[in-house]
Amino acid sequence: MANIAQILQQWRHQIRYQPVAEDKDVRPSRYSTASVVLLTTVVAVLCSAALSITVYLTLTTLKTDLVPGGVTHCGNSSTTAIARGCKFDIISFSWLPPACYDADLVAEFEQYRNWTWYEDVQGKRPVPKSEVVRGERESVHVYWDYHLVHCTFMWKKMHRALARGGWVDSLIADYEHTRHCGDMFFMPGIPEGDLHATIYTKYPYCTSKKVFT
Repeated sequence: MANIAQILQQWRHQIRYQPVAEDKDVRPSRYSTASVVLLTTVVAVLCSAALSITVYLTLTTLKTDLVPGGVTHCGNSSTTAIARGCKFDIISFSWLPPACYDADLVAEFEQYRNWTWYEDVQGKRPVPKSEVVRGERESVHVYWDYHLVHCTFMWKKMHRALARGGWVDSLIADYEHTRHCGDMFFMPGIPEGDLHATIYTKYPYCTSKKVFT
């Protein structure tokens, strides 16, 4: 029996078996705790950076898309248009937000010729320029050359708008208008001196340059 007890004692010693007391407080290493804290901090910093970048890119995109002045449409009446700070463009006969109004080109158009406007197609009741520029009339009659010059100035306006950043009204942003103007120059049998064009007051949108990209 003594030999058996000695053998068991040696075997127990060899495998270094040490029972753990039930009331012993087992705590994680301080190095493991520090690693968890560091990892959590790094993840938090990365998430914060990602959120900041996302917000910045979002605000930058919104800034690009927003029309300067915040007005994209002038409403459906001259009263509303004036209240929104819009300008009446006699080139296109449109109420336009400031960002889409080219004051220099309008002045050039006004000086291009002594334009006349009429209430009737016979040209017997002229409308004073002072009344026309108020943009209160639904429509007026003009000579055919007014229509043609209007087209060339609209093309100028598109090019100038693109060169300055691309804010254009939805009338010239529409390819159909460009096609229509091109057709007008090849339409036969209409003398330039004929009152053959009626122009209507319009309220187009001020459109982002992205319509061309």
